[in-house]
Amino acid sequence: MDNPITKVSSVLHSIYGYDRQSDELVSETRIPTFLDLFAVKIVEVGEDDPDAVLSYELTTRQVYFFTFLIDLQPNVSDVSYFLETN
Repeated sequence: MDNPITKVSSVLHSIYGYDRQSDELVSETRIPTFLDLFAVKIVEVGEDDPDAVLSYELTTRQVYFFTFLIDLQPNVSDVSYFLETN
């Protein structure tokens, strides 16, 4: 069985933050190309989405992991974060 993570190629991702009250987009942080496959692994994208094109809500733990990797400045009390395609 092929690993779906290795199939992600030209699709790049960002971390999008949406205000929990208004659902407005309040932040966008691009994932550097060299970290994109790693980001998809962190979010645990399933085999049913081999290009990771769906939107994935991040857990608090994942948000803080991305804080370390890409200098994300999170506000987890007011903002929901998602891994989405650019």
